[in-house]
Amino acid sequence: MGKNKFIRFGGLSPVIQTHYQTGEEKSFHNPPRKRGIYAFPFPYIERFLLGATDDPTNISNKSQWLRDEDGNKIPSKDFYLDNYNEKIGNYDINPKYRNLLKKLNVKQADLRSSFDKKDEKSYITFLKKPKVFEYDGEIWHHLGDYLKPHQIIETSGSWTKSDMGNYNYAFTMDVRAAKRDMLKSAKEFSGFSDFMKKDPYKSWFSKDHLEVFIESL
Repeated sequence: MGKNKFIRFGGLSPVIQTHYQTGEEKSFHNPPRKRGIYAFPFPYIERFLLGATDDPTNISNKSQWLRDEDGNKIPSKDFYLDNYNEKIGNYDINPKYRNLLKKLNVKQADLRSSFDKKDEKSYITFLKKPKVFEYDGEIWHHLGDYLKPHQIIETSGSWTKSDMGNYNYAFTMDVRAAKRDMLKSAKEFSGFSDFMKKDPYKSWFSKDHLEVFIESL
Protein backbone atom coordinates (compact mmCIF):
# COMPACT_ATOMS: atom_id res chain seq x y z
CA MET A 1 0.00 0.00 0.00
CA GLY A 2 1.35 3.43 -0.98
CA LYS A 3 1.46 6.55 1.11
CA ASN A 4 -1.68 8.54 1.84
CA LYS A 5 -2.26 11.84 0.05
CA PHE A 6 -3.06 14.96 2.03
CA ILE A 7 -3.76 18.56 1.07
CA ARG A 8 -2.86 21.74 2.87
CA PHE A 9 -2.86 25.51 2.38
CA GLY A 10 0.50 26.89 3.50
CA GLY A 11 4.02 25.50 3.92
CA LEU A 12 4.94 21.93 4.81
CA SER A 13 7.47 22.71 7.52
CA PRO A 14 6.15 22.29 11.09
CA VAL A 15 5.30 25.60 12.76
CA ILE A 16 4.71 26.73 16.34
CA GLN A 17 0.97 26.67 17.09
CA THR A 18 0.58 29.83 19.16
CA HIS A 19 -3.00 28.95 20.18
CA TYR A 20 -2.00 25.58 21.65
CA GLN A 21 -3.74 24.83 24.95
CA THR A 22 -3.85 22.05 27.49
CA GLY A 23 -6.44 20.91 29.98
CA GLU A 24 -10.21 21.29 29.95
CA GLU A 25 -10.13 24.52 27.92
CA LYS A 26 -8.85 22.67 24.87
CA SER A 27 -11.38 23.03 22.03
CA PHE A 28 -12.13 20.54 19.25
CA HIS A 29 -9.71 22.05 16.74
CA ASN A 30 -7.04 23.21 19.18
CA PRO A 31 -3.81 21.44 18.11
CA PRO A 32 -2.75 18.28 19.94
CA ARG A 33 0.87 19.44 19.97
CA LYS A 34 2.57 22.83 20.09
CA ARG A 35 4.45 22.24 16.85
CA GLY A 36 3.20 20.73 13.57
CA ILE A 37 0.86 21.35 10.64
CA TYR A 38 -2.84 20.93 9.93
CA ALA A 39 -3.99 19.19 6.76
CA PHE A 40 -6.92 17.33 5.20
CA PRO A 41 -7.06 13.94 3.49
CA PHE A 42 -6.95 14.62 -0.25
CA PRO A 43 -9.19 15.82 -1.91
CA TYR A 44 -11.35 17.02 1.00
CA ILE A 45 -11.08 20.59 2.31
CA GLU A 46 -13.25 22.37 4.85
CA ARG A 47 -12.62 26.00 3.86
CA PHE A 48 -14.40 27.34 6.92
CA LEU A 49 -11.49 26.18 9.09
CA LEU A 50 -9.00 28.20 7.06
CA GLY A 51 -10.37 31.50 8.33
CA ALA A 52 -8.48 31.56 11.61
CA THR A 53 -5.06 31.70 9.92
CA ASP A 54 -5.72 33.17 6.46
CA ASP A 55 -4.15 36.57 7.16
CA PRO A 56 -1.02 37.21 5.02
CA THR A 57 0.94 38.07 8.18
CA ASN A 58 0.21 34.67 9.74
CA ILE A 59 3.08 32.21 10.04
CA SER A 60 1.09 29.64 8.03
CA ASN A 61 1.90 31.62 4.85
CA LYS A 62 -1.28 30.40 3.16
CA SER A 63 -2.45 33.72 1.69
CA GLN A 64 -1.19 36.93 0.12
CA TRP A 65 -2.46 40.41 -0.65
CA LEU A 66 -4.25 40.85 -3.96
CA ARG A 67 -2.50 43.72 -5.76
CA ASP A 68 -3.56 45.77 -8.78
CA GLU A 69 -1.51 46.33 -11.94
CA ASP A 70 0.56 48.95 -10.14
CA GLY A 71 1.37 46.66 -7.24
CA ASN A 72 -0.98 48.34 -4.77
CA LYS A 73 -3.15 46.44 -2.31
CA ILE A 74 -6.85 46.61 -3.17
CA PRO A 75 -9.17 48.01 -0.47
CA SER A 76 -12.15 45.77 0.25
CA LYS A 77 -14.52 48.73 -0.09
CA ASP A 78 -13.36 49.28 -3.70
CA PHE A 79 -13.25 45.62 -4.70
CA TYR A 80 -16.91 44.80 -4.03
CA LEU A 81 -20.06 46.52 -5.27
CA ASP A 82 -22.93 47.44 -2.97
CA ASN A 83 -25.38 44.83 -4.28
CA TYR A 84 -25.46 41.47 -2.52
CA ASN A 85 -25.69 38.45 -4.84
CA GLU A 86 -27.60 35.63 -3.14
CA LYS A 87 -26.51 33.10 -5.79
CA ILE A 88 -22.85 33.37 -4.79
CA GLY A 89 -23.48 34.33 -1.16
CA ASN A 90 -21.39 37.49 -1.43
CA TYR A 91 -21.31 40.96 -2.94
CA ASP A 92 -20.60 41.25 -6.67
CA ILE A 93 -17.06 42.08 -7.66
CA ASN A 94 -16.25 45.41 -9.24
CA PRO A 95 -15.96 44.70 -13.01
CA LYS A 96 -12.56 46.39 -13.25
CA TYR A 97 -11.06 43.67 -11.03
CA ARG A 98 -12.56 40.64 -12.77
CA ASN A 99 -9.88 40.54 -15.47
CA LEU A 100 -7.24 40.78 -12.76
CA LEU A 101 -8.58 37.63 -11.09
CA LYS A 102 -8.62 35.83 -14.43
CA LYS A 103 -5.06 36.92 -15.18
CA LEU A 104 -3.83 35.70 -11.80
CA ASN A 105 -6.01 32.57 -11.98
CA VAL A 106 -7.58 33.37 -8.62
CA LYS A 107 -10.97 31.83 -7.86
CA GLN A 108 -13.62 33.82 -6.04
CA ALA A 109 -13.87 31.05 -3.42
CA ASP A 110 -10.25 31.79 -2.45
CA LEU A 111 -10.79 35.50 -1.86
CA ARG A 112 -10.69 36.92 1.66
CA SER A 113 -10.60 40.33 3.35
CA SER A 114 -7.88 41.01 5.90
CA PHE A 115 -7.30 43.96 8.20
CA ASP A 116 -3.90 45.62 7.83
CA LYS A 117 -2.81 46.94 11.21
CA LYS A 118 -0.34 49.35 9.58
CA ASP A 119 -2.99 51.68 8.20
CA GLU A 120 -6.05 50.14 9.90
CA LYS A 121 -7.83 49.33 6.64
CA SER A 122 -9.26 46.16 5.14
CA TYR A 123 -7.74 44.79 1.93
CA ILE A 124 -8.45 41.85 -0.37
CA THR A 125 -6.31 38.74 0.01
CA PHE A 126 -6.42 35.32 -1.63
CA LEU A 127 -5.40 31.82 -0.67
CA LYS A 128 -2.31 30.48 -2.38
CA LYS A 129 -2.53 27.23 -4.31
CA PRO A 130 -2.73 24.34 -1.81
CA LYS A 131 0.02 21.74 -1.57
CA VAL A 132 -0.71 18.05 -2.07
CA PHE A 133 1.77 15.73 -0.35
CA GLU A 134 2.23 12.09 0.64
CA TYR A 135 2.73 10.79 4.17
CA ASP A 136 2.58 7.43 5.93
CA GLY A 137 3.78 8.08 9.48
CA GLU A 138 1.95 8.55 12.78
CA ILE A 139 -0.96 10.98 12.54
CA TRP A 140 -3.37 12.88 14.79
CA HIS A 141 -7.06 12.78 13.82
CA HIS A 142 -10.62 13.04 15.18
CA LEU A 143 -11.68 9.48 14.35
CA GLY A 144 -10.69 7.78 17.59
CA ASP A 145 -14.23 6.55 18.31
CA TYR A 146 -13.75 3.91 15.60
CA LEU A 147 -10.59 2.52 17.18
CA LYS A 148 -9.97 0.17 20.08
CA PRO A 149 -7.49 1.04 22.86
CA HIS A 150 -4.69 -1.08 21.42
CA GLN A 151 -4.97 0.83 18.11
CA ILE A 152 -4.41 4.19 19.80
CA ILE A 153 -0.95 5.56 20.56
CA GLU A 154 -2.16 8.51 22.66
CA THR A 155 -4.89 11.13 22.92
CA SER A 156 -5.08 14.89 23.44
CA GLY A 157 -8.49 16.49 23.87
CA SER A 158 -10.61 15.37 20.91
CA TRP A 159 -7.52 14.20 19.04
CA THR A 160 -6.32 10.60 18.66
CA LYS A 161 -2.85 9.62 17.50
CA SER A 162 -2.45 6.37 15.58
CA ASP A 163 -0.36 4.82 12.84
CA MET A 164 -1.53 5.25 9.24
CA GLY A 165 -3.01 1.77 8.98
CA ASN A 166 -5.39 2.33 11.88
CA TYR A 167 -6.17 5.84 10.64
CA ASN A 168 -7.18 4.38 7.27
CA TYR A 169 -9.43 1.87 9.02
CA ALA A 170 -11.10 4.64 11.07
CA PHE A 171 -11.51 6.80 7.98
CA THR A 172 -13.21 3.96 6.10
CA MET A 173 -15.60 3.40 9.01
CA ASP A 174 -16.39 7.12 9.14
CA VAL A 175 -17.18 7.30 5.42
CA ARG A 176 -19.49 4.30 5.77
CA ALA A 177 -21.30 5.95 8.67
CA ALA A 178 -21.66 9.19 6.70
CA LYS A 179 -22.95 7.21 3.72
CA ARG A 180 -25.64 5.59 5.88
CA ASP A 181 -26.70 8.99 7.21
CA MET A 182 -26.82 10.44 3.71
CA LEU A 183 -28.93 7.59 2.36
CA LYS A 184 -31.28 7.84 5.32
CA SER A 185 -31.84 11.53 4.53
CA ALA A 186 -32.07 10.95 0.78
CA LYS A 187 -34.89 8.38 0.90
CA GLU A 188 -37.40 11.24 0.92
CA PHE A 189 -36.21 12.47 -2.48
CA SER A 190 -36.95 11.16 -5.98
CA GLY A 191 -33.26 10.94 -6.88
CA PHE A 192 -32.55 8.41 -4.13
CA SER A 193 -30.79 5.94 -6.44
CA ASP A 194 -28.30 8.63 -7.48
CA PHE A 195 -27.13 9.01 -3.90
CA MET A 196 -25.92 5.40 -3.87
CA LYS A 197 -22.99 6.52 -6.04
CA LYS A 198 -22.18 9.76 -4.22
CA ASP A 199 -19.33 10.45 -1.83
CA PRO A 200 -20.89 12.05 1.29
CA TYR A 201 -17.89 14.33 1.74
CA LYS A 202 -18.21 15.65 -1.80
CA SER A 203 -21.80 16.65 -1.12
CA TRP A 204 -23.17 18.74 1.73
CA PHE A 205 -21.65 16.83 4.67
CA SER A 206 -19.38 18.78 7.01
CA LYS A 207 -15.71 17.87 6.78
CA ASP A 208 -14.59 19.60 10.00
CA HIS A 209 -13.74 16.32 11.71
CA LEU A 210 -11.60 15.10 8.79
CA GLU A 211 -8.90 17.58 9.74
CA VAL A 212 -5.59 15.94 10.68
CA PHE A 213 -2.45 17.15 12.45
CA ILE A 214 1.07 16.03 11.57
CA GLU A 215 3.99 16.79 13.84
CA SER A 216 6.71 16.41 11.22
CA LEU A 217 7.00 15.23 7.60
